[in-house]
Amino acid sequence: MSRAIDNLQAAQKRAVAGRPPVGGFPFLAETLRRAGITRNIWLLPACQSLYLSSDGAVIVQGNPLLSGAVDVAPFNEQALIKALRTDQAGEGTFTEFLTAAWRAGVIRYDVDLLGRTVTYEGCLGETYREDYPPLATSAYDRARAVLPPGFSAQLLQLLATLGRVAAFVGAIRFGLHTARRLVAGFSVGIRTSVLRLARSLARPRGVGVSIVGLLRRRGRLTTFGR
Repeated sequence: MSRAIDNLQAAQKRAVAGRPPVGGFPFLAETLRRAGITRNIWLLPACQSLYLSSDGAVIVQGNPLLSGAVDVAPFNEQALIKALRTDQAGEGTFTEFLTAAWRAGVIRYDVDLLGRTVTYEGCLGETYREDYPPLATSAYDRARAVLPPGFSAQLLQLLATLGRVAAFVGAIRFGLHTARRLVAGFSVGIRTSVLRLARSLARPRGVGVSIVGLLRRRGRLTTFGR
């Protein structure tokens, strides 16, 4: 297989593994876009899809919706919109959506992955275009979109573990900071108390009888050097 086919299939597997049940198309489209795929063109009822990418063009032939000669239905915009809303709500399968679009007169639709638009076409040149919103992704979603299938659960567990570790480390740092402040405050308190005691002992010299001198006269400090 070519690089273009390998890249496309890997992106499709990632998209299927992480696609939400409701509103899954933007996730699918964003996963393909990040893999370098720029356009996806579908032909109905053949269910043939063309993928254009920086690695080259790839055609995928799906199971046709029918065989033999059939009439093409008139383009019915309201029926197409109903089919789109049903699919966007997560109701029904992709094949059911393609069938409903075909019955609404769609013979081709073009997904512009860079412009985030989808244009549906009828056999007489009728068109209906819808824009789809950019995917609001978190760091987890961005990582999940580029990881191989099956990594989503492990990644979520890893991020949760890292979050708990970060909270634990933050608590330790806060505790150490608080302890340092307490020790500093205690040291300042001790120094202040010592200074106050020294001042209280030294203060009486100039105004009255020194406490130290009084103790010496009473023989209490005879063991200390003079």
